[in-house]
Amino acid sequence: MPYKSIRHYNQNLAENPELSDHNKKVLNSFFQKREGGDTGQETLGDYASRFNALASNIDFPLDKPSQDDLEVLAGDINNDRVQRLSGTGTYGDYSKKKFFKTIKTFYNQFIKREGRGYNEEIDGERLVEDIEADVNIEKDINLDEIPTPEQVEKVAQAANSLRDRCIILFGWSLGARPGEIFQTKKTHQYPEPLKWKDIKFKDREMKVTLQGKTGKRTVRPRVAMPLMKQLYNQENPDLDEPVFKHQQPRNFCPKCKDIQVRPKPEQRNYNYEKREYKCKCCGWEGTHHDAIKRRKPMDDDDARQVLRRCVDRAYVTEHLATTPTKFFRKSRACYWSARGRGEDFLRGWFGWAEVSDAPSFYKKQMQETVLQGVREDYGETLEEEEREFGQDFAKPFECENCSEWVSPMWDYCKGCGMEIDDELRAHNKPDRVLTETVDKVAKQSGASKLDGFDPNKDAKTVAEFNEARHKAKNRVIRRVAKESGMPETRIEDEMAEMMKEELQEVI
Repeated sequence: MPYKSIRHYNQNLAENPELSDHNKKVLNSFFQKREGGDTGQETLGDYASRFNALASNIDFPLDKPSQDDLEVLAGDINNDRVQRLSGTGTYGDYSKKKFFKTIKTFYNQFIKREGRGYNEEIDGERLVEDIEADVNIEKDINLDEIPTPEQVEKVAQAANSLRDRCIILFGWSLGARPGEIFQTKKTHQYPEPLKWKDIKFKDREMKVTLQGKTGKRTVRPRVAMPLMKQLYNQENPDLDEPVFKHQQPRNFCPKCKDIQVRPKPEQRNYNYEKREYKCKCCGWEGTHHDAIKRRKPMDDDDARQVLRRCVDRAYVTEHLATTPTKFFRKSRACYWSARGRGEDFLRGWFGWAEVSDAPSFYKKQMQETVLQGVREDYGETLEEEEREFGQDFAKPFECENCSEWVSPMWDYCKGCGMEIDDELRAHNKPDRVLTETVDKVAKQSGASKLDGFDPNKDAKTVAEFNEARHKAKNRVIRRVAKESGMPETRIEDEMAEMMKEELQEVI
Protein backbone atom coordinates (compact mmCIF):
# COMPACT_ATOMS: atom_id res chain seq x y z
CA MET A 1 0.00 0.00 0.00
CA PRO A 2 1.60 3.31 -1.08
CA TYR A 3 2.26 6.10 1.40
CA LYS A 4 1.74 3.81 4.39
CA SER A 5 2.93 6.33 6.97
CA ILE A 6 0.67 9.06 5.60
CA ARG A 7 -2.34 6.71 5.65
CA HIS A 8 -1.66 5.87 9.26
CA TYR A 9 -2.23 9.50 10.26
CA ASN A 10 -4.63 10.79 7.61
CA GLN A 11 -6.27 8.63 4.97
CA ASN A 12 -7.60 11.72 3.18
CA LEU A 13 -4.08 13.15 2.79
CA ALA A 14 -2.86 9.94 1.10
CA GLU A 15 -5.75 10.11 -1.37
CA ASN A 16 -5.87 13.89 -1.86
CA PRO A 17 -5.89 14.58 -5.62
CA GLU A 18 -4.66 18.16 -5.05
CA LEU A 19 -1.28 16.87 -3.79
CA SER A 20 1.23 15.53 -6.29
CA ASP A 21 2.60 11.99 -6.01
CA HIS A 22 6.07 13.47 -5.56
CA ASN A 23 4.95 15.53 -2.56
CA LYS A 24 3.14 12.53 -1.08
CA LYS A 25 6.39 10.58 -1.30
CA VAL A 26 8.27 13.39 0.43
CA LEU A 27 5.66 13.68 3.20
CA ASN A 28 5.67 9.92 3.68
CA SER A 29 9.41 10.10 4.33
CA PHE A 30 8.83 13.01 6.70
CA PHE A 31 6.35 11.01 8.80
CA GLN A 32 8.60 7.95 8.79
CA LYS A 33 11.46 10.12 10.06
CA ARG A 34 9.37 11.79 12.78
CA GLU A 35 7.96 8.43 13.94
CA GLY A 36 11.49 7.41 14.83
CA GLY A 37 12.06 10.61 16.78
CA ASP A 38 10.33 12.02 19.84
CA THR A 39 7.22 13.38 18.10
CA GLY A 40 3.99 12.01 19.56
CA GLN A 41 1.26 10.28 17.56
CA GLU A 42 -1.21 13.07 18.26
CA THR A 43 1.17 15.75 17.00
CA LEU A 44 1.87 13.81 13.80
CA GLY A 45 -1.87 13.50 13.26
CA ASP A 46 -2.08 17.29 13.53
CA TYR A 47 0.70 17.74 10.96
CA ALA A 48 -1.06 15.40 8.53
CA SER A 49 -4.37 17.22 8.93
CA ARG A 50 -2.73 20.59 8.24
CA PHE A 51 -0.88 19.38 5.14
CA ASN A 52 -4.19 17.99 3.89
CA ALA A 53 -5.79 21.43 4.34
CA LEU A 54 -2.87 23.12 2.54
CA ALA A 55 -2.72 20.63 -0.34
CA SER A 56 -4.56 22.77 -2.90
CA ASN A 57 -2.19 25.69 -2.15
CA ILE A 58 1.00 23.62 -2.57
CA ASP A 59 1.79 23.70 -6.31
CA PHE A 60 5.58 23.27 -5.92
CA PRO A 61 7.82 20.35 -4.87
CA LEU A 62 8.03 20.45 -1.08
CA ASP A 63 11.67 19.33 -1.08
CA LYS A 64 12.74 21.85 -3.76
CA PRO A 65 10.92 25.11 -3.01
CA SER A 66 12.04 28.57 -3.94
CA GLN A 67 11.85 31.48 -1.54
CA ASP A 68 8.96 32.84 -3.60
CA ASP A 69 7.05 29.53 -3.31
CA LEU A 70 7.07 29.65 0.48
CA GLU A 71 6.30 33.36 0.60
CA VAL A 72 3.24 32.81 -1.65
CA LEU A 73 2.09 29.93 0.60
CA ALA A 74 2.56 32.13 3.67
CA GLY A 75 0.55 34.87 1.98
CA ASP A 76 -2.26 32.41 1.18
CA ILE A 77 -2.49 31.47 4.87
CA ASN A 78 -2.31 35.02 6.18
CA ASN A 79 -4.83 36.38 3.66
CA ASP A 80 -7.50 33.71 4.15
CA ARG A 81 -6.92 31.96 0.82
CA VAL A 82 -6.80 28.59 2.60
CA GLN A 83 -10.37 27.34 2.95
CA ARG A 84 -11.69 24.83 5.46
CA LEU A 85 -12.27 21.44 3.83
CA SER A 86 -15.68 21.29 5.52
CA GLY A 87 -16.72 24.34 3.50
CA THR A 88 -17.43 26.42 6.60
CA GLY A 89 -15.14 29.32 5.72
CA THR A 90 -11.56 30.27 6.56
CA TYR A 91 -9.30 29.45 9.48
CA GLY A 92 -8.93 31.52 12.63
CA ASP A 93 -5.74 33.04 13.99
CA TYR A 94 -4.83 30.07 16.18
CA SER A 95 -5.12 27.69 13.20
CA LYS A 96 -3.02 30.00 11.06
CA LYS A 97 -0.32 29.98 13.69
CA LYS A 98 -0.42 26.17 13.71
CA PHE A 99 0.00 26.08 9.92
CA PHE A 100 3.20 28.09 10.22
CA LYS A 101 4.43 25.86 13.03
CA THR A 102 3.92 22.79 10.82
CA ILE A 103 5.74 24.33 7.87
CA LYS A 104 8.69 25.43 10.01
CA THR A 105 8.94 21.99 11.65
CA PHE A 106 9.03 20.37 8.22
CA TYR A 107 11.82 22.61 6.90
CA ASN A 108 13.81 23.01 10.13
CA GLN A 109 13.74 19.39 11.30
CA PHE A 110 13.37 17.38 8.09
CA ILE A 111 14.78 19.40 5.17
CA LYS A 112 17.30 20.97 7.60
CA ARG A 113 20.42 22.89 6.71
CA GLU A 114 22.21 22.57 3.39
CA GLY A 115 24.23 19.37 3.25
CA ARG A 116 22.36 17.70 6.15
CA GLY A 117 18.71 17.09 5.46
CA TYR A 118 16.39 15.23 3.10
CA ASN A 119 17.54 17.36 0.17
CA GLU A 120 21.13 18.30 0.87
CA GLU A 121 21.03 21.03 -1.77
CA ILE A 122 18.39 23.04 0.11
CA ASP A 123 18.85 25.15 3.23
CA GLY A 124 15.40 24.66 4.77
CA GLU A 125 16.09 26.70 7.88
CA ARG A 126 17.05 29.76 5.84
CA LEU A 127 13.97 29.44 3.62
CA VAL A 128 11.51 29.72 6.50
CA GLU A 129 13.37 32.03 8.86
CA ASP A 130 11.54 35.14 7.62
CA ILE A 131 8.02 33.83 7.13
CA GLU A 132 5.68 34.55 10.05
CA ALA A 133 2.01 34.30 10.83
CA ASP A 134 0.36 37.70 10.45
CA VAL A 135 -2.05 37.21 13.33
CA ASN A 136 -3.08 38.85 16.55
CA ILE A 137 -4.10 36.05 18.88
CA GLU A 138 -5.76 38.50 21.26
CA LYS A 139 -8.42 39.07 18.58
CA ASP A 140 -9.33 35.38 18.79
CA ILE A 141 -11.30 35.94 21.99
CA ASN A 142 -14.41 38.04 21.64
CA LEU A 143 -15.65 38.52 25.20
CA ASP A 144 -19.13 39.31 23.91
CA GLU A 145 -19.32 35.70 22.67
CA ILE A 146 -18.02 34.12 25.87
CA PRO A 147 -20.90 33.12 28.19
CA THR A 148 -21.09 34.41 31.74
CA PRO A 149 -21.90 31.92 34.53
CA GLU A 150 -25.49 33.22 34.57
CA GLN A 151 -25.79 32.51 30.84
CA VAL A 152 -24.34 29.02 31.31
CA GLU A 153 -27.07 28.40 33.88
CA LYS A 154 -29.82 29.50 31.48
CA VAL A 155 -28.44 27.35 28.68
CA ALA A 156 -28.24 24.31 30.98
CA GLN A 157 -31.79 24.88 32.18
CA ALA A 158 -32.95 24.95 28.55
CA ALA A 159 -31.75 21.37 27.93
CA ASN A 160 -34.52 18.86 27.25
CA SER A 161 -32.75 15.83 28.71
CA LEU A 162 -30.44 14.93 31.57
CA ARG A 163 -27.75 13.96 29.07
CA ASP A 164 -27.81 17.37 27.37
CA ARG A 165 -27.83 19.21 30.69
CA CYS A 166 -24.80 17.19 31.79
CA ILE A 167 -23.03 18.04 28.53
CA ILE A 168 -23.48 21.77 29.20
CA LEU A 169 -22.46 21.82 32.87
CA PHE A 170 -19.83 19.07 32.70
CA GLY A 171 -18.25 20.57 29.58
CA TRP A 172 -18.16 24.03 31.13
CA SER A 173 -16.86 22.87 34.52
CA LEU A 174 -14.04 20.86 32.89
CA GLY A 175 -13.04 23.41 30.26
CA ALA A 176 -11.63 20.48 28.32
CA ARG A 177 -10.86 20.27 24.63
CA PRO A 178 -13.92 18.87 22.81
CA GLY A 179 -11.89 15.87 21.64
CA GLU A 180 -11.02 14.99 25.25
CA ILE A 181 -14.72 14.36 25.99
CA PHE A 182 -16.35 13.37 22.70
CA GLN A 183 -15.44 10.99 19.92
CA THR A 184 -13.71 12.46 16.89
CA LYS A 185 -12.65 11.08 13.53
CA LYS A 186 -9.93 8.45 13.69
CA THR A 187 -7.60 10.76 11.79
CA HIS A 188 -7.92 13.27 14.65
CA GLN A 189 -5.59 13.36 17.61
CA TYR A 190 -8.34 12.19 20.00
CA PRO A 191 -9.89 9.00 18.51
CA GLU A 192 -11.32 7.79 21.85
CA PRO A 193 -14.10 9.56 23.78
CA LEU A 194 -14.19 9.96 27.56
CA LYS A 195 -15.39 6.73 29.21
CA TRP A 196 -17.02 6.05 32.55
CA LYS A 197 -13.85 4.35 33.79
CA ASP A 198 -12.19 7.78 33.51
CA ILE A 199 -14.60 9.22 36.12
CA LYS A 200 -14.39 8.25 39.79
CA PHE A 201 -17.01 9.19 42.39
CA LYS A 202 -15.96 9.23 46.03
CA ASP A 203 -18.10 10.81 48.73
CA ARG A 204 -18.72 14.33 47.42
CA GLU A 205 -15.87 14.42 44.95
CA MET A 206 -15.65 13.56 41.26
CA LYS A 207 -12.23 12.83 39.77
CA VAL A 208 -11.95 13.01 35.97
CA THR A 209 -8.90 11.73 34.06
CA LEU A 210 -8.44 13.36 30.65
CA GLN A 211 -6.10 12.40 27.82
CA GLY A 212 -4.83 15.54 26.10
CA LYS A 213 -2.05 16.80 23.87
CA THR A 214 0.32 17.04 26.83
CA GLY A 215 -0.57 13.61 28.23
CA LYS A 216 -2.95 12.58 30.98
CA ARG A 217 -4.17 14.96 33.64
CA THR A 218 -6.68 14.69 36.47
CA VAL A 219 -9.12 17.43 37.46
CA ARG A 220 -11.80 17.51 40.15
CA PRO A 221 -14.76 19.62 38.97
CA ARG A 222 -17.35 19.58 41.73
CA VAL A 223 -19.99 21.74 40.09
CA ALA A 224 -21.32 18.97 37.84
CA MET A 225 -20.83 16.06 40.25
CA PRO A 226 -24.48 15.50 41.37
CA LEU A 227 -25.74 15.63 37.78
CA MET A 228 -23.05 13.28 36.46
CA LYS A 229 -23.71 10.84 39.29
CA GLN A 230 -27.43 10.97 38.42
CA LEU A 231 -26.59 10.25 34.76
CA TYR A 232 -24.41 7.31 35.79
CA ASN A 233 -27.16 5.83 37.94
CA GLN A 234 -29.69 6.33 35.15
CA GLU A 235 -27.49 4.76 32.46
CA ASN A 236 -26.06 1.98 34.68
CA PRO A 237 -23.27 1.56 32.10
CA ASP A 238 -20.24 -0.67 31.82
CA LEU A 239 -17.12 1.27 32.75
CA ASP A 240 -15.73 0.89 29.22
CA GLU A 241 -18.75 2.63 27.68
CA PRO A 242 -18.49 6.25 26.48
CA VAL A 243 -19.98 8.80 28.87
CA PHE A 244 -22.10 10.57 26.25
CA LYS A 245 -24.00 8.52 23.65
CA HIS A 246 -26.84 9.03 21.21
CA GLN A 247 -30.21 8.59 22.86
CA GLN A 248 -31.57 6.31 20.12
CA PRO A 249 -29.80 3.01 19.22
CA ARG A 250 -28.40 2.51 15.71
CA ASN A 251 -28.05 -0.63 13.60
CA PHE A 252 -24.61 -2.26 13.31
CA CYS A 253 -23.31 -5.15 11.23
CA PRO A 254 -23.30 -8.40 13.27
CA LYS A 255 -20.08 -9.49 11.54
CA CYS A 256 -18.04 -6.28 11.57
CA LYS A 257 -19.46 -5.18 14.96
CA ASP A 258 -18.35 -1.53 14.65
CA ILE A 259 -19.70 -0.74 11.17
CA GLN A 260 -23.06 1.02 11.11
CA VAL A 261 -25.42 -0.33 8.46
CA ARG A 262 -28.03 1.69 6.59
CA PRO A 263 -31.11 0.73 4.59
CA LYS A 264 -30.77 0.02 0.90
CA PRO A 265 -31.31 3.33 -1.01
CA GLU A 266 -34.57 2.22 -2.59
CA GLN A 267 -36.00 1.23 0.82
CA ARG A 268 -35.29 4.36 2.85
CA ASN A 269 -38.96 5.35 2.83
CA TYR A 270 -40.12 1.89 3.96
CA ASN A 271 -41.29 1.15 7.48
CA TYR A 272 -38.24 0.13 9.50
CA GLU A 273 -39.70 -3.35 9.97
CA LYS A 274 -39.58 -3.92 6.18
CA ARG A 275 -36.22 -2.37 5.46
CA GLU A 276 -33.23 -4.46 4.43
CA TYR A 277 -29.75 -3.37 5.48
CA LYS A 278 -26.38 -3.93 3.85
CA CYS A 279 -22.86 -3.57 5.24
CA LYS A 280 -20.58 -1.65 2.90
CA CYS A 281 -17.56 -3.32 4.47
CA CYS A 282 -18.26 -7.09 4.38
CA GLY A 283 -21.42 -7.24 2.26
CA TRP A 284 -23.68 -8.64 5.01
CA GLU A 285 -27.39 -8.20 4.35
CA GLY A 286 -30.23 -8.53 6.82
CA THR A 287 -33.29 -6.99 8.43
CA HIS A 288 -33.73 -4.52 11.25
CA HIS A 289 -34.05 -7.43 13.69
CA ASP A 290 -30.85 -9.12 12.47
CA ALA A 291 -28.66 -6.07 13.07
CA ILE A 292 -26.94 -5.34 16.36
CA LYS A 293 -28.54 -2.47 18.29
CA ARG A 294 -26.14 -0.08 19.95
CA ARG A 295 -26.07 3.57 20.89
CA LYS A 296 -23.23 5.37 19.16
CA PRO A 297 -20.84 7.61 21.09
CA MET A 298 -21.46 11.29 20.50
CA ASP A 299 -18.84 13.09 18.46
CA ASP A 300 -17.76 16.71 18.65
CA ASP A 301 -20.23 17.70 15.93
CA ASP A 302 -23.11 16.13 17.90
CA ALA A 303 -22.05 18.14 20.95
CA ARG A 304 -21.98 21.30 18.83
CA GLN A 305 -25.56 20.67 17.73
CA VAL A 306 -26.74 20.07 21.32
CA LEU A 307 -25.07 23.28 22.44
CA ARG A 308 -26.58 25.28 19.55
CA ARG A 309 -30.11 24.03 20.30
CA CYS A 310 -29.81 24.81 24.02
CA VAL A 311 -28.43 28.30 23.36
CA ASP A 312 -31.30 29.00 20.95
CA ARG A 313 -33.92 27.82 23.46
CA ALA A 314 -32.31 29.73 26.32
CA TYR A 315 -33.00 33.07 24.58
CA VAL A 316 -29.70 34.47 25.86
CA THR A 317 -28.19 36.54 23.04
CA GLU A 318 -27.73 36.04 19.34
CA HIS A 319 -24.00 36.72 19.64
CA LEU A 320 -23.26 33.97 22.18
CA ALA A 321 -20.73 31.35 21.03
CA THR A 322 -22.19 27.96 20.13
CA THR A 323 -18.95 26.03 19.60
CA PRO A 324 -17.72 23.74 22.42
CA THR A 325 -14.22 25.25 22.31
CA LYS A 326 -15.48 28.77 23.01
CA PHE A 327 -18.46 27.93 25.21
CA PHE A 328 -16.63 25.40 27.40
CA ARG A 329 -12.87 25.83 27.22
CA LYS A 330 -12.36 29.54 26.54
CA SER A 331 -15.21 30.52 28.83
CA ARG A 332 -13.81 28.46 31.71
CA ALA A 333 -10.30 29.81 31.10
CA CYS A 334 -11.60 33.38 31.20
CA TYR A 335 -13.59 32.56 34.33
CA TRP A 336 -10.68 31.07 36.30
CA SER A 337 -8.34 33.84 35.15
CA ALA A 338 -10.80 36.51 36.23
CA ARG A 339 -11.06 34.87 39.64
CA GLY A 340 -7.34 35.13 40.29
CA ARG A 341 -6.10 31.62 39.60
CA GLY A 342 -2.35 31.40 39.01
CA GLU A 343 -0.62 30.18 35.87
CA ASP A 344 0.40 26.84 37.44
CA PHE A 345 -3.23 26.13 38.30
CA LEU A 346 -4.32 27.03 34.75
CA ARG A 347 -1.68 24.79 33.16
CA GLY A 348 -2.69 21.86 35.33
CA TRP A 349 -6.43 22.35 34.82
CA PHE A 350 -6.43 22.93 31.04
CA GLY A 351 -3.47 20.73 30.10
CA TRP A 352 -1.30 23.49 28.65
CA ALA A 353 2.40 22.77 28.13
CA GLU A 354 5.06 24.58 30.12
CA VAL A 355 6.11 26.50 27.02
CA SER A 356 2.54 27.59 26.21
CA ASP A 357 1.77 31.28 26.61
CA ALA A 358 -1.98 30.60 26.95
CA PRO A 359 -2.15 31.11 30.76
CA SER A 360 -0.45 34.50 30.65
CA PHE A 361 -2.54 35.50 27.65
CA TYR A 362 -5.84 34.73 29.42
CA LYS A 363 -4.72 36.44 32.62
CA LYS A 364 -3.68 39.55 30.71
CA GLN A 365 -6.91 39.52 28.71
CA MET A 366 -9.11 39.27 31.78
CA GLN A 367 -7.14 41.43 34.20
CA GLU A 368 -8.75 44.72 33.27
CA THR A 369 -11.75 43.68 31.21
CA VAL A 370 -13.44 41.45 33.75
CA LEU A 371 -12.14 42.76 37.06
CA GLN A 372 -14.97 45.23 37.49
CA GLY A 373 -17.55 42.63 36.53
CA VAL A 374 -16.15 40.15 39.03
CA ARG A 375 -16.32 42.76 41.77
CA GLU A 376 -19.94 43.52 40.92
CA ASP A 377 -20.87 39.84 40.84
CA TYR A 378 -19.00 38.59 43.85
CA GLY A 379 -17.99 41.55 45.96
CA GLU A 380 -14.47 42.66 46.75
CA THR A 381 -13.61 39.61 48.86
CA LEU A 382 -14.07 35.97 47.93
CA GLU A 383 -14.19 33.10 50.39
CA GLU A 384 -12.04 30.11 49.47
CA GLU A 385 -15.12 27.92 48.99
CA GLU A 386 -16.55 30.48 46.58
CA ARG A 387 -13.29 30.48 44.67
CA GLU A 388 -13.51 26.70 44.32
CA PHE A 389 -17.15 26.42 43.34
CA GLY A 390 -17.65 29.66 41.49
CA GLN A 391 -21.10 31.01 40.86
CA ASP A 392 -23.92 30.02 43.21
CA PHE A 393 -25.83 28.41 40.35
CA ALA A 394 -23.04 25.82 40.05
CA LYS A 395 -22.44 25.20 43.74
CA PRO A 396 -23.82 21.84 44.96
CA PHE A 397 -25.25 21.93 48.48
CA GLU A 398 -26.37 19.57 51.19
CA CYS A 399 -30.01 18.60 51.54
CA GLU A 400 -31.21 19.52 55.02
CA ASN A 401 -33.49 16.50 55.11
CA CYS A 402 -31.30 13.58 53.98
CA SER A 403 -27.77 15.13 53.69
CA GLU A 404 -27.42 14.13 50.02
CA TRP A 405 -25.49 16.50 47.79
CA VAL A 406 -27.95 18.36 45.59
CA SER A 407 -27.36 20.03 42.23
CA PRO A 408 -28.79 23.57 41.86
CA MET A 409 -30.19 22.32 38.53
CA TRP A 410 -32.69 20.14 40.41
CA ASP A 411 -36.12 21.23 41.61
CA TYR A 412 -36.13 18.57 44.32
CA CYS A 413 -33.65 16.31 46.11
CA LYS A 414 -33.16 12.99 44.33
CA GLY A 415 -32.50 11.31 47.66
CA CYS A 416 -35.62 12.18 49.65
CA GLY A 417 -37.84 14.08 47.21
CA MET A 418 -37.86 17.34 49.18
CA GLU A 419 -38.61 20.39 47.03
CA ILE A 420 -35.76 22.88 46.61
CA ASP A 421 -36.64 26.57 46.54
CA ASP A 422 -34.47 29.52 45.51
CA GLU A 423 -33.48 30.36 49.08
CA LEU A 424 -32.23 26.85 49.72
CA ARG A 425 -30.35 26.80 46.42
CA ALA A 426 -28.55 30.03 47.10
CA HIS A 427 -27.81 29.72 50.79
CA ASN A 428 -28.29 26.05 51.71
CA LYS A 429 -30.80 26.97 54.39
CA PRO A 430 -34.12 25.25 55.27
CA ASP A 431 -37.22 26.45 53.48
CA ARG A 432 -38.61 28.53 56.34
CA VAL A 433 -41.60 29.80 54.38
CA LEU A 434 -42.74 26.26 53.56
CA THR A 435 -42.14 25.07 57.13
CA GLU A 436 -44.11 27.95 58.63
CA THR A 437 -46.94 27.39 56.14
CA VAL A 438 -47.19 23.68 56.97
CA ASP A 439 -47.16 24.47 60.71
CA LYS A 440 -49.91 27.06 60.23
CA VAL A 441 -52.10 24.61 58.28
CA ALA A 442 -51.45 21.89 60.84
CA LYS A 443 -52.51 24.13 63.74
CA GLN A 444 -55.66 25.27 61.94
CA SER A 445 -56.66 21.67 61.24
CA GLY A 446 -55.80 20.48 64.75
CA ALA A 447 -53.23 17.99 63.44
CA SER A 448 -49.81 17.64 64.98
CA LYS A 449 -48.36 16.04 61.87
CA LEU A 450 -49.35 15.04 58.37
CA ASP A 451 -51.14 11.80 59.13
CA GLY A 452 -50.20 8.73 57.17
CA PHE A 453 -46.95 10.08 55.74
CA ASP A 454 -43.56 8.71 56.78
CA PRO A 455 -40.79 10.78 55.09
CA ASN A 456 -38.20 8.00 55.33
CA LYS A 457 -40.54 5.27 54.13
CA ASP A 458 -42.30 7.22 51.38
CA ALA A 459 -39.38 9.28 50.03
CA LYS A 460 -39.14 7.20 46.86
CA THR A 461 -42.83 7.69 46.13
CA VAL A 462 -42.49 11.43 46.55
CA ALA A 463 -39.44 11.51 44.27
CA GLU A 464 -41.27 9.57 41.55
CA PHE A 465 -44.28 11.88 41.86
CA ASN A 466 -42.07 14.96 41.56
CA GLU A 467 -40.26 13.48 38.54
CA ALA A 468 -43.59 12.89 36.76
CA ARG A 469 -44.84 16.35 37.71
CA HIS A 470 -41.74 18.09 36.33
CA LYS A 471 -41.87 16.08 33.11
CA ALA A 472 -45.50 17.11 32.66
CA LYS A 473 -44.56 20.75 33.29
CA ASN A 474 -41.82 20.58 30.65
CA ARG A 475 -44.23 19.06 28.13
CA VAL A 476 -46.68 21.90 28.74
CA ILE A 477 -43.93 24.49 28.31
CA ARG A 478 -42.77 22.95 25.03
CA ARG A 479 -46.33 22.83 23.68
CA VAL A 480 -47.05 26.44 24.61
CA ALA A 481 -43.72 27.54 23.13
CA LYS A 482 -44.51 25.77 19.87
CA GLU A 483 -47.97 27.31 19.64
CA SER A 484 -46.98 30.83 20.66
CA GLY A 485 -43.50 31.04 19.16
CA MET A 486 -42.13 32.31 22.49
CA PRO A 487 -38.84 30.96 23.96
CA GLU A 488 -39.29 28.13 26.47
CA THR A 489 -37.25 29.92 29.13
CA ARG A 490 -39.50 32.98 28.94
CA ILE A 491 -42.63 30.84 29.34
CA GLU A 492 -41.06 29.04 32.29
CA ASP A 493 -40.17 32.35 33.95
CA GLU A 494 -43.72 33.64 33.51
CA MET A 495 -45.13 30.41 34.97
CA ALA A 496 -42.81 30.73 37.96
CA GLU A 497 -43.96 34.31 38.60
CA MET A 498 -47.63 33.26 38.42
CA MET A 499 -47.00 30.42 40.87
CA LYS A 500 -45.28 32.78 43.30
CA GLU A 501 -48.28 35.11 43.21
CA GLU A 502 -50.68 32.21 43.81
CA LEU A 503 -48.59 30.91 46.71
CA GLN A 504 -48.47 34.35 48.30
CA GLU A 505 -52.28 34.42 48.32
CA VAL A 506 -52.39 30.94 49.91
CA ILE A 507 -49.85 31.88 52.56
